[in-house]
Amino acid sequence: MRKNLPILSQRYSLDAEIRLMSVTTPGSFITYAHKDFIQVSGYHAEELMGEPHNIIRHPDMPPSAFADMWNTLKKGNICTCIFKNRRKNGEFYWVRSSKTPLKKGDRLTGYMSARTAATHKEIAQAEALYDRDNRGKLTRQTFFQGLLVYRCLWGWLNLTKTLPLRWRIRICFLLCSLLPLSLAGAALHARHSRTFYSRRCAPPPARQTPWNNCTASMRSAY
Repeated sequence: MRKNLPILSQRYSLDAEIRLMSVTTPGSFITYAHKDFIQVSGYHAEELMGEPHNIIRHPDMPPSAFADMWNTLKKGNICTCIFKNRRKNGEFYWVRSSKTPLKKGDRLTGYMSARTAATHKEIAQAEALYDRDNRGKLTRQTFFQGLLVYRCLWGWLNLTKTLPLRWRIRICFLLCSLLPLSLAGAALHARHSRTFYSRRCAPPPARQTPWNNCTASMRSAY
């Protein structure tokens, strides 16, 4: 993987309204760069055109994040991630990047990337996550379509993240439709339980004896 040097500890702050746009070939060579993207990168336009897009890659970014990005794009899906990029002078900046496949008919013609400034919360989370990945600490988790998901036996925890939106809506409607039945069943069970225990706890009927069958006048005669 390309390792761009030198790197500095100085962060380059982005305006909250800035939009960084670029377009590449299917092989990820830059064919278009918006003026804001050029300015933030620190390169001149002629230094970017025709160059691999990883010219702005920062060494702190783990290879697994890019592997997931390419796997997502090859499936024809949009990939949105938080990236730490490097400027020409070694400074760094954080962006929320969405990369989209461009097609003409069924033929892939390239990729378009749109970036905005990442929030402080996104930066803190991504920085801690990428550091763990670079140190080999992500043993139970991995990247999937820009998301952090669990591996193997823990995979069922990913359903809320990886299920398509239409299936989430269907499951929600299903649960809502089953709720009245569940409440009715619980009420019926509670009623049955009260009846059952009231019968078990009731005192036994009085035992019938000849003396019980006597009238009061007969008993007084004795």
